[in-house]
Amino acid sequence: MVLMINSSISLADEKRGLNNNVNTVTLNSARKAINKNTVTLVIDAGSDTQVHIAKDIVDVIEGENQTTRDHIRILPILSKGGAQNALDIMFLNGVDLGIIQTDILAHLRGQNWSLYNNIFSKIKFITKLYHAEWHVIGNKKYKNIRDLKGRLVNISAANSGTNIMSRNIFELLGVKTKYTTYNNEVALEKLKRGEIDAMIMVGGAPLNKLSGLTKEDGLHFIPATFFFDSSEKTPLVNVLEHFYFPSYLSHEHYPGLIEKGSKVPTVANGVMLAVYN
Repeated sequence: MVLMINSSISLADEKRGLNNNVNTVTLNSARKAINKNTVTLVIDAGSDTQVHIAKDIVDVIEGENQTTRDHIRILPILSKGGAQNALDIMFLNGVDLGIIQTDILAHLRGQNWSLYNNIFSKIKFITKLYHAEWHVIGNKKYKNIRDLKGRLVNISAANSGTNIMSRNIFELLGVKTKYTTYNNEVALEKLKRGEIDAMIMVGGAPLNKLSGLTKEDGLHFIPATFFFDSSEKTPLVNVLEHFYFPSYLSHEHYPGLIEKGSKVPTVANGVMLAVYN
């Protein structure tokens, strides 16, 4: 009797062991399958444009592949954006692609040559996704970017795309401003109360956070005319053309602030899909 019990226990253990092996094989197969064709894409969580672009990429790529056996899955990862996206592409395990501005790589190399001197060979641009306009909004008494000399201007968090682009432009124009780094929601409220003189946002127009503004708010887009006015052309302005290009904000973008048929000159930055080389 004892022998029979031991025999049944032995058979049960053996059967349980086989089941466990089958389960392990099944789990490993599932793990390999889900990782095989998943591509991660790091994007700026604070950029409405990048979030929308990432969704478009997912819809197009997964839509085209959903009927195939080895379909590609795009997995967006939310990041702080700006320089952090480039660093994540370069160093963070599991990141395949990212969305970054064209001036970010040169900025990082300038900040730390010994670490980033080969960054242009480590990160490659695949294609341009969209243009990100430089939105400078402030009190109507400021008629030109140069009027902001000595004024309090919010340029978003350190190492953000807005911060990097704004510092580059003001430095090369020789316009010394006083910077604040509030988030956009706080900065906009402070601007309306007159606690700061201007704020800057970078992104594909129209930006949701600015779309609700009207002339009654006492604000306007401050023109950036240095690419359009020949009298402002200087060697330093010519340097800006290596990274940025002339653009406009129009009534179609912001009907509450810009008259129909009118345009406000500004500059734009290319935003690229990038990959680790």
